[in-house]
Amino acid sequence: MISDIMHTSSKPYQAISCNIYDELEIRAMRRKSVDILFEDHDGKEQHLTQVKIADLQAVQGVEYLLTDTDVKIRLDQLRIVDGIMVSGSCEIDPQK
Repeated sequence: MISDIMHTSSKPYQAISCNIYDELEIRAMRRKSVDILFEDHDGKEQHLTQVKIADLQAVQGVEYLLTDTDVKIRLDQLRIVDGIMVSGSCEIDPQK
C-alpha cells in the first residue's frame, strides 16, 4: 500500500521545472538511489534516504513521485532530490 504523504495538501498544484522533471525521469529510469527532502502536508520537512524513484505519475492534474518504499509525494512539495534544488515552473506563458 502506498503512503500518500502529499495528497491532503490544500495548496493548488504548481508544476515544477521541466528540467527538474527530466532529471527525476532519468533517475527513475536508471533506478538510482537518491536522498529526498520534501515538505509534508503540514509544512514540515521530511527526509528520505537511499530510495529509488519507482514512477512519476499525474492524477487529476497533480504530479507525484512514487518511491520503491511506497511513498507518494507531490512534485511541488519536493525541495531537494539527489542534491538538486527543486524550484521553478514548467508552465508555458501563453502571452509569449
